[in-house]
Amino acid sequence: MGDLHTHDHQVGSSYFNHQAQGTFCRVSVTAKNVTKCAKLFHTDGTVTARDASGREFDVDGEATIYGNDDAKGFLDRSIPATR
Repeated sequence: MGDLHTHDHQVGSSYFNHQAQGTFCRVSVTAKNVTKCAKLFHTDGTVTARDASGREFDVDGEATIYGNDDAKGFLDRSIPATR
């Protein structure tokens, strides 16, 4: 896991955005495909985080769309042995 910051209450631009029901926690993740065939990587529904108390947090799919300028993690195809 890479960078982590938790002070975002909104992601996106002033016109196209998504509000948090609290605070968004942005996380940078690097994934590597170790299989022999191409795989589809989609963060919504496949990535979860846990805090020190064991509470589980899911990805907000709408926030992923508005908060990623480069759309990484939204339906990425990963070929074998690459990121």
